[in-house]
Amino acid sequence: MSTSFTQTASDVFLESLSLGGVEVAFSVFGTDHAGLIESWAKHQASDNMPAVPKLVICQHEAVAMNGALGFAHFSGRAQAVIAHVDVGTLNLGAGLHNSLRNRLPVLVFAGISPWTEAGERFGGRDHYVHWMQDVYDQRGSVRQYVKWEYEVRSGAAFPPAVARALQVAHSNPPGAVYMTAAREPLEEPIADYRYPSMPAPVPSVPPDHVLRELAARLRQAKAPLLLTTSAGAEAGAVEALVKFAETFVVPVVEIRPFHTNMPADHVLHQGYFTDAKIDLLEQADLVISLDCPIPWVPVIQAPRDDAEIVWIGIDPVEGRLPMRSLHGDLFIQGNTREVLNALTRLGGTVPAPDEAALRARLDRLAASHAAQREAWDRDAATDELTVAHLARLVAQVCGDDALVINETVTNDTRVLRQLRKSKPGALMGEAGSGLGLGLSAAFGAKLARPDADVVCLQGDGCYIFGSPSAVHWGARAYNAPFLTIVLNNGGWRAVARSTALMHPDGHAARAGFPEGRFDAPSDLARIVEAAGGVGMTVSAPEEARKAIEEGLALVRAGTSVVINAHVVD
Repeated sequence: MSTSFTQTASDVFLESLSLGGVEVAFSVFGTDHAGLIESWAKHQASDNMPAVPKLVICQHEAVAMNGALGFAHFSGRAQAVIAHVDVGTLNLGAGLHNSLRNRLPVLVFAGISPWTEAGERFGGRDHYVHWMQDVYDQRGSVRQYVKWEYEVRSGAAFPPAVARALQVAHSNPPGAVYMTAAREPLEEPIADYRYPSMPAPVPSVPPDHVLRELAARLRQAKAPLLLTTSAGAEAGAVEALVKFAETFVVPVVEIRPFHTNMPADHVLHQGYFTDAKIDLLEQADLVISLDCPIPWVPVIQAPRDDAEIVWIGIDPVEGRLPMRSLHGDLFIQGNTREVLNALTRLGGTVPAPDEAALRARLDRLAASHAAQREAWDRDAATDELTVAHLARLVAQVCGDDALVINETVTNDTRVLRQLRKSKPGALMGEAGSGLGLGLSAAFGAKLARPDADVVCLQGDGCYIFGSPSAVHWGARAYNAPFLTIVLNNGGWRAVARSTALMHPDGHAARAGFPEGRFDAPSDLARIVEAAGGVGMTVSAPEEARKAIEEGLALVRAGTSVVINAHVVD
């Protein structure tokens, strides 16, 4: 059976994605996508058809998913991922976890096995695999990771389904949505369609009396503290946080950030921490957790018993975390930037009870800031290629404008202390544990910001998890080169560290934690060469500086580069 229809539901679907603001579709095709493939070719062959997203073919679904997340992180908009039925959906794997925990919007579409078996409808089953790929609940495999899932059963339903999907994906907290459809509805003829207007809700601000009371408490506090992970997710939020902190003289500590939240060179910036004690938390009488899912780990440290705890953010209760019993006295849900701006305005109407005490606090924090940076400088001042020294070289050579994807796991905090990012929108970290995000996210970041220098920092374990051969192929195919620096410590240090914390004198410790080592090391610098890139291996500071300088120049000239850096700690 053939078709002569000039407009199909596949056309309408792709055009609806474009109308909804989707620029790129990261795609891994299968037998379920014949209609979409034909539609892209049709649009490519015509000069007068409506716009559709740019097709980016990926060699693995992990690349597609994490690439879309990198694009979303640096653009603020959800992109599309096209996956192949149930098996492609399962290959999305840890990327779905990353979308959930990093609060990044993405629209995932996957085909399902055709419904019809005997030629009743165009697009029905015509290959044995269409029976093998038929499962009872394909959408159920992703349900706990997505905000919304839906099967489109009629071609005419694609425009409202896309609009609804993107609305949910962009609503706070942002996240993944998942659509499916069989081949039969994708091939339906569509005479005409309308894409409905369904934008995400406008930013919300809590009632004035709530914020006014908090502003008064901030003025009375002797030792306030703000902890954040992702306050800088929205445009203008970094500037809003700076003004808020200055107005109330509140120190800001970043807890495993995956955005630039507070300029690192500001005197009120008081450092980066992950699973560690924070002196300011021990002293604080008012603690604000601002878009910070886990501001402290109770078995390591908790606030003072008499401290007032305020949670602020787009989801201050973290409803997608099954269990979190960290206490609080006030939970404020609202748009982070607008809440900060409102508090700053109110702060101007509430005088400080003791201006001298406020100035003294600022002086103490400025001194603490300076001492902290001097200590970080000493960490990097070594003749060996340590993590701190390598990260400092990256900061010096690549500059603050470079977009940095930081997937260094156990070295995360040490790397951040040397990068000292101050430019809003120039950092991407990893909130969850879906390792392998970094490489593909860098690919997506370069597609989103083609004029920017993109640098991916990750451990050797993460690099291997990241499907490097598929990522480097994509970077070459779509002219999206970036610089990768692998902090190679020969294994999974997080595994050894976790075991050591629980069994410090156990058999694994006595054996040297072989389960966390890669005793048969790979030449990681060679993988990129298969895709026309350049690989370098370094083990000394001067080698590393030269490699970063040469690598950045090569990337700017259009070639991806991987530096395999053997660090000593």
